[in-house]
Amino acid sequence: MVKDIVFSDWDGTASNHPELIGMIDAIITGRSWEEAQDLFDETGDLSIPVFFNPSSSKENDQMAIVNHKASILNKSGATKYYEDIPEEANMLKILCPKTKIITVKKGVTII
Repeated sequence: MVKDIVFSDWDGTASNHPELIGMIDAIITGRSWEEAQDLFDETGDLSIPVFFNPSSSKENDQMAIVNHKASILNKSGATKYYEDIPEEANMLKILCPKTKIITVKKGVTII
């Protein structure tokens, strides 16, 4: 049996759903490398990889974020990805047909 490769967004997703931390193999964040220290200050010590957006903060619009996430998901062969922004989740469903994109909502059990 092949193990699922499960990734998640951070802001609004794993940050609001701590139950994901034990289930995910990595985080793909829309944050740029310029914001890396802020993320680690918020999370403490993460024991899983974090993929930061190579776009600078100034260039970091929704399409740059979605393209970054799609690139990592497709290259890694991820089988599941958790996202809290419905628009991004819908775009990722199109760009990553081999990955099950699961939308989460704040304060709601993962759907």
